[in-house]
Amino acid sequence: MRSHGEMSAISSETVDQRATLRGIMAICLTASLFSIGDVMAKYVTQDYPVLLAVWVRYCAQMIVMSMLFMPRRPLDLVKSKRPWLQIARSGTNVVSTCVFIYAIGFLPIAEATAIGFVSPLMVVALSVPLLGEVVGVRRWTAVGVGFAGALVMIRPGFDAFNWATLLIVFTAFVYAMFQISTRILSAYDKPNVTLFYTSAVGVVMMSMVAPFVWVAMPLWAWGLMAAQGVVGGLAHYFLIKAYTLAPVSIVAPFNYTQIVTSAALGFFVFGAFPDTLTWVGAGIVIGSGLYVIYRETHLIRSGVAAERRAAKTG
Repeated sequence: MRSHGEMSAISSETVDQRATLRGIMAICLTASLFSIGDVMAKYVTQDYPVLLAVWVRYCAQMIVMSMLFMPRRPLDLVKSKRPWLQIARSGTNVVSTCVFIYAIGFLPIAEATAIGFVSPLMVVALSVPLLGEVVGVRRWTAVGVGFAGALVMIRPGFDAFNWATLLIVFTAFVYAMFQISTRILSAYDKPNVTLFYTSAVGVVMMSMVAPFVWVAMPLWAWGLMAAQGVVGGLAHYFLIKAYTLAPVSIVAPFNYTQIVTSAALGFFVFGAFPDTLTWVGAGIVIGSGLYVIYRETHLIRSGVAAERRAAKTG
């Protein structure tokens, strides 16, 4: 017969397993929502201005974020310990969004998504000069292999080369800067403050541009533009939820399911499907990314273990 302590341990383990499963489901839903939003953006910007679509997207996303994360005292969302960094970070996200949506007008969505996943590898490389982090030979090797995988997909100098792939690389770099600034801000501001600035700065910046690209549009186009903002807002919500429910090391790899959902949606909506070399390159990038996640998790656990040993002997 099990003791009360054993029963409590089993119960706690069951709860953790359920939370982890919910976290994995949340991140897979996040990946699907981001893919759906990209398909909506690509579809509607075939006929209407990209910048107008981004403006509507941010307005709708602002509404969703306000409904999901509005605190009892709304003014608390504006109180940041690093407001200028918040504004700069959000500005990079606006630039990345505009360029990415423009680029997918010339590329299959799955290919653009796969190339965009070099961004986590760029974060590792940029964390050395910008965050002062120490990166070992193994992670540098993974970064180098990942960039080689990106070159397989981009194919510079070959007939299959598409100049729009360079725009995706640019967005990956800008998004890497966005992620690094997010890391820095996590030490100063709460997540809902950072989310508010992301949407609010997007609305302000694009509102200054929207009058210059304004065109008459049918109701379905307005609806589709607004829908991609709602989908984007929900994607960010489930992303936060996923990292709240389960460890990053378990959840993060499932981000790569976005490549699969993007390929499926791109095929059914636009009849486009990545070629063999794109899948090979994507596999290399994914493998490198997974190894980086593994190494960072291993180093964090090793550091925690060392701290515990030092505490016991101290």
